[in-house]
Amino acid sequence: MPVKANIGTYTPPKPEETVYSEERHPAVILSKSFKPGQGVLEKGTIVALDSNGLVVPYNPSATDSTATPVGVLVERLDTDKETVGNVLVHGVVYRERLKVAGGSVTADDLNKLASIGIYNIG
Repeated sequence: MPVKANIGTYTPPKPEETVYSEERHPAVILSKSFKPGQGVLEKGTIVALDSNGLVVPYNPSATDSTATPVGVLVERLDTDKETVGNVLVHGVVYRERLKVAGGSVTADDLNKLASIGIYNIG
């Protein structure tokens, strides 16, 4: 059944304002539930799932599920106030805008992202 609607106009964010690029490949961004009480997570943070299926920062040195990235946070999120955030799960990101808790992004981190369909430029 056809649906008649006015959805407005979408204007992609300027490259200097975002962690992802839609010029080279359409981004797939999903709303995800974050673990509360983590404080502020900055856009560009590589994220993973904890044992309860809630989003937490990716930790490459962990031995649990948090060592496996599931996406990249596209907007700053204060998990003390909000527990739902937007996560890029497929697309192209600017490498220099990515963040890893406790360190800098490595080639291994980028390879893990590429294995789930998140590619980097920059």
